[in-house]
Amino acid sequence: MPRARISILLLFTLVLVAAPSCSRLRSPLEAAVTTAASPTGGRAAAATELVTAWRAKQATFDDALELASRHLDSAASGTPISGRSTPTLSADATAFAGAVLDAMISVRGELPKNIDLTIFWMKVGRVAFDAAEEAHAAGRLAEAATLFEAGPRDWQNDTYWHLYPDHDALAAVIIAQSGRPMDAMRRLESRVELMGPAEEVLAMLKAQQPR
Repeated sequence: MPRARISILLLFTLVLVAAPSCSRLRSPLEAAVTTAASPTGGRAAAATELVTAWRAKQATFDDALELASRHLDSAASGTPISGRSTPTLSADATAFAGAVLDAMISVRGELPKNIDLTIFWMKVGRVAFDAAEEAHAAGRLAEAATLFEAGPRDWQNDTYWHLYPDHDALAAVIIAQSGRPMDAMRRLESRVELMGPAEEVLAMLKAQQPR
C-alpha cells in the first residue's frame, strides 16, 4: 500500500478515535451541576461558574432553569434524567437549583430589559418553589429557608402568589417551622385573596395559636 495512503488512513483512524472524547466534553451547565454536588465546590462555587459562563455567552438562564427543573424532578420522582443511570440526589438537585437562582441575582442588572419577561420570571419562581419543596421534604429546613424566595425578586408579585398558592403555603410553613409562626400568619393575611393550600395553612396556623 502506498505510504501516502497509509498516512491518510492513519489520520482518519485517529480522528475517529478522538471524536468520542470530544463528544463527552461537558457543557458549562453540566460542569456547574458537578461543582454544586462536589464537597469541594457547592452552591456558591457553582453560581460563580454559571455567572462566568453566562457572561461569556456559553450558557443561558433559560437552559439553566430547565436543567435545574429536570434534576429536581429526578430527585423527587427517583427517576434518572436522560443520559444518567441513577436519579439525582436530593441535596445535589437543590444545590444546583440554588446556584442558578443565586447566579441570576449576581447579574440581575445585566439581564434584558426590553422584552416581556413575565413567563421567564414565572419559571424562576417555580424553580425556587420546587427546590424549597424538595429540601423541606428531605428534612433540610435551613436550606429550604434559603430557597423559597431565592433568585431576583422580580417573580415575587401579587400575580405570582395568586396563581401559585402552593408556593405561598410552603413559604408560610417554612417560616412557621423556623420559629416565626406569627410572621407566617401575617404573610398570608396580607394577601388580598387566599386560595387552596395557602388558605388551609393559614387556618392551621390560627388553630395552633393559644386561646
